[in-house]
Amino acid sequence: MICELVKRGKKVGITANSHKVIRGLLDKVVEAACEMNVDLICIQKPKSGEHEPDQDRLKFVTDNAGVCAALGVRDGAGGRGNPLSLVARRCT
Repeated sequence: MICELVKRGKKVGITANSHKVIRGLLDKVVEAACEMNVDLICIQKPKSGEHEPDQDRLKFVTDNAGVCAALGVRDGAGGRGNPLSLVARRCT
C-alpha cells in the first residue's frame, strides 16, 4: 500500500510505538519498492544515539529538523519522543 501511494505522488508518514517496528516496516517497503520498480526514498529518525550509514533508499536524520527538511516544511514533524519516519518519491 505504501509503495502504491508513493507511486501516485503521495508522501507517507509512519509512526509507531518503537523505532524497531518502523525500521522493520521500512525494510519491507524498500524490498517491495525494488520488486515493484517504484523509485522512492525512506527517511528515518532513529533512536537517540543510534546511527548507521545511509543506504540507497533509506536515509537517516538526527532530529525533527531533518525530518521537516525532508518534508519541505518548517515545523511540526513528530511529537516529543515519537518514532517517526517518512517515505516519499525520490527527488530528481
